[in-house]
Amino acid sequence: MSKKIKLETSDKCTGCMVCADACPVDCISVTMKKDGHIYPKINHKQCIECRKCIDNCPSLQNYNFGSEIKQSKPYAAWSKNDKIRLKSSSGGVFGELALTILNREGYVCGVRMNGMKAEHIIISDEADLQQLMGSKYIQSNPLGIYKEVYELLSNGNEVLFSGVGCQIAALNHYLANKEYNGSLITVDIICHGIPSYFALSKHCETQATEKIISFRDKEIGWVVNGKSKSAALTRKLKNKKIIREGDDGKNFFFNVFYSDLTMRNSCYNCQFRFVNRKADISLADYWGIKSFEHEYKKGISFVLSHSQKGETLLDESQITKHITDWETPLKSNPAVNNNDSYLKRHPLRVFMPLFFNLLKKDFLNKLYTPNPPSTGFYKILWRINTYFNKKKKCQEKPKLQ
Repeated sequence: MSKKIKLETSDKCTGCMVCADACPVDCISVTMKKDGHIYPKINHKQCIECRKCIDNCPSLQNYNFGSEIKQSKPYAAWSKNDKIRLKSSSGGVFGELALTILNREGYVCGVRMNGMKAEHIIISDEADLQQLMGSKYIQSNPLGIYKEVYELLSNGNEVLFSGVGCQIAALNHYLANKEYNGSLITVDIICHGIPSYFALSKHCETQATEKIISFRDKEIGWVVNGKSKSAALTRKLKNKKIIREGDDGKNFFFNVFYSDLTMRNSCYNCQFRFVNRKADISLADYWGIKSFEHEYKKGISFVLSHSQKGETLLDESQITKHITDWETPLKSNPAVNNNDSYLKRHPLRVFMPLFFNLLKKDFLNKLYTPNPPSTGFYKILWRINTYFNKKKKCQEKPKLQ
């Protein structure tokens, strides 16, 4: 009797869902577990044990996410179009890259908010681009998107695909042994980590929310008096009222997000955080830059070019870019290559599903803060974790040649 197929464990599964797209009999579905994160679920009665789910999983196959060139190029960059820049989270670079592809009659794949959920979609019309612009602070459901991208590439189309590192790895793995005559360019959004969906749900529970309009906007600018002011959760309620809540230390969702205590287990020891990546381009905020203070209020992007294909697309787009140092952007974007594996064992992470189910939001807001309380119990766990699960050494910061 053959053994049942076992997918990646919940400890390492990234929720990329490529296993479901690879399944020829569609026996893998998406389920949300008690920690508020999505995972694949296999129907063993329907499974034909072909192992394609396992063969396409970048986590199980130890996918090499390093860049194929020796050193990526770092830039400070922004859109030349202030309207695009204003609608973006930072410099509007993604919007310009997408426009370049759309103007060539290509396709753009990215994430939009559909009510309270995030989802990957593909667009071919500039009118739909605004849906994909701006940061989304919850995990998207990419189920089916890898199949759609492959179909477009097979028909000779150009596709710009944007996602976080594990999703880029999933797409590359899915396409690895397939033939197509189209052109694919990948854009990796540097990811802070994925918070539990329960954080957003709990935040909105006292006001019936119809839709998340934006997680970040520039209503009062990107930076004011040297401090970031672009973080704001804008919601449309079911009574049609629009409310905008700033990141002022009292916002429950942002407090939970910055606490790093509700993330996926895989995020604490992410396999896809590197400086030199296999995506063609990586994008992040460029906080703290001093060279272009006159541009700071509008937003500046930190851009990493990892391939000649990525470099060419940047040059072809309506983008102002300047080569920059590594020190400043990496200091303000530790998620580029750092992992915080010890936080996975923090009591507030271990018991998070129970706490979010039983405790009221006001009490949770005192626990899940950017500086979570450190109990004696946690310190013991931290020491045990450090001994048995030493943190991976971060890749050395590259030097510009």
